[in-house]
Amino acid sequence: MQNHDNHILRAVRTTSFNNEVAAELLHELHACNVTEDQARRIRCAARQLMRDAQALECVWQELNEEPARSYRFRHPSSS
Repeated sequence: MQNHDNHILRAVRTTSFNNEVAAELLHELHACNVTEDQARRIRCAARQLMRDAQALECVWQELNEEPARSYRFRHPSSS
């Protein structure tokens, strides 16, 4: 079961990292010649990706701290 837990931890951490990278790329894309609507959509998507990245990082920290793997999550906004 520990191998399965390690896969879960790695997946959560990798997804958090990928969301952050995608958000950074969207911010770079925002600087390109885009319409106002595209710029708004890019900003919204980047903001949501960063929120998700932060939430996933909190999940990873919770899972990594719990030796019994009780999976008690704290939402990042409640910290």
